[in-house]
Amino acid sequence: MQGSIRIWFSLLLTLVPVVIFWLCWGHLAVNVPKWDDHALKAYLLYSEQETDVSGKIYQLFRQHNEHRIVLDRMVTWLDYNLFGKLNYRHLMLLGNASLLGLLAVLSAVLHRTVRSTRRESGLVYAAPVAFLLFNLSSWENAFWGMAALQNFSVVLWVMGSLYCLTVGWQVWVAVGLAILATLTSGNGLLIWPIGVVVLLLQRQYRPLLGWSLSALVVIGLYFLGYENPEGNPPARGSVLDFFKGWLAFNGAAADVFPLGNPFLLCLFLGSVLTVGVLGAALWVFIRDLLPYALSKTCQTTPRPAAGNLFFVGCAAFLLGTGLIVAWSRVGFGLDVLITSRYKIYSLLLMAVAYVYAIAQLAPRWRGLAGTVGLVGSVAIAGLSYVVYADEVLWWRRWLLTNQFNWTYLSNRPVSGIDPTTARWVDNAPAYYDRCLPALYGPAEAGAVQLDTVYEAGGQFVVKSAAPSLAALPQPSLRQPDGGLTLILQSDKRTYLYGALPNPADNPKTALKRGIFPNRDLLVVFPAAEPAPDQYRLSVLAVDPVSGACTVHPTGRTLVVQPRSSTDLKKNW
Repeated sequence: MQGSIRIWFSLLLTLVPVVIFWLCWGHLAVNVPKWDDHALKAYLLYSEQETDVSGKIYQLFRQHNEHRIVLDRMVTWLDYNLFGKLNYRHLMLLGNASLLGLLAVLSAVLHRTVRSTRRESGLVYAAPVAFLLFNLSSWENAFWGMAALQNFSVVLWVMGSLYCLTVGWQVWVAVGLAILATLTSGNGLLIWPIGVVVLLLQRQYRPLLGWSLSALVVIGLYFLGYENPEGNPPARGSVLDFFKGWLAFNGAAADVFPLGNPFLLCLFLGSVLTVGVLGAALWVFIRDLLPYALSKTCQTTPRPAAGNLFFVGCAAFLLGTGLIVAWSRVGFGLDVLITSRYKIYSLLLMAVAYVYAIAQLAPRWRGLAGTVGLVGSVAIAGLSYVVYADEVLWWRRWLLTNQFNWTYLSNRPVSGIDPTTARWVDNAPAYYDRCLPALYGPAEAGAVQLDTVYEAGGQFVVKSAAPSLAALPQPSLRQPDGGLTLILQSDKRTYLYGALPNPADNPKTALKRGIFPNRDLLVVFPAAEPAPDQYRLSVLAVDPVSGACTVHPTGRTLVVQPRSSTDLKKNW
């Protein structure tokens, strides 16, 4: 009876971070494309323009940066044809659902490995995995259509394939998942050599033949007509930068602890995780896996445990992905390697290490390890909602103001979206919809003061800490659309730019003061984005409760000079 109660309590505890995450996502996600998302609209157009099947297949498999984003395009086509319009929230929904799949796979490994060593269910130890996966650390992926579908699902397909290979299911299920991984993201290719090793270590030679033939065909087709993207940085950085970047990538989840320099924190955690996971994987490989693979007879050497094989395969994939990303992205700067879009690999590295530890530890130590894992994962998840909430709110505001800037192209509140684009996607409802009369009318509210307006590093920066801002509204997680927006207005058109958060220096400060301070205004936007002109600067204040809009003049102007484009070259 006690065991049953413990299992049910653990399962309820596992659901807590899942429910919180989905409630937060549902409240804050918006149907607005970002960067690569626009390529999915282009895919619908290009596919429609093709007149034969071969052309449509080409558009489906066409290279996007380093990847073949076939899954993203298939989901895009299905979403458009099922719902009549492409909705980026649907892409986010499916991508984030991959986290549920990852939780299921890792829970199944726990259940299998713990039950094999003691008469208890490993599901009682699943809660830390859920807290590591479902939080705001990976907020950029969670609220970005293509990124959610690509960066979350590729890991699910790889780990699902490894689970099939190690548990002993039909190899063709693993092959199907491996193909999905390859057609989702470039690092999905890693599953093929890892799978070869996993099957060799199990002496599964007949499945190995089918796996190898599939690998040759899929990898060959993947690189057919492949071209190295021009947008990648030509400089790779030094060997030391590459090594530091790899370690920091592996420990990127430490960024949630604002205890000092974020990169050094990530470097420290990454060093510990890399040494621990790599060391354990090598030990398991040499002690348990290699002797079985090299033995002359299977009867004299114990068959490798499925949990050990799964752990080694996951470690190879996660650490290998870190090497690939560090090599290809270190030229953009070391800090890029610890951004939110990459944190899922660090979080999974911790989750896989935790699952392996639970499986390997003696029963008397397993409870302690589970408690430590729970405390650490709850700390990461809880802090993520404090530390990254301001970035999620800024992200929502940034997407919506981008939508305004490409919609309203004149000095009147009339949509300038072309009919073709309007056929593919609907504009998301936005906080400024009810503000249009005020935006395009005279600024009649009380004046506010701007302290500085300047250009630095290709960005315009507008700052103010004037007392006149203290009484103006601010956003919150519950009411994200309140607060301040900078207005650039000329005789030809109007631009909106949301205020950036001023992050707290530690979680205690953030909890005490709220996510956004209401006394500071900080707006940063690309200097090349507004059309050359002279703009009047004013501030839009939106009440978070009523949605009432007021426009406050500043008496300042901004002159935007013509300049050359600095956009990276793209192959899409």
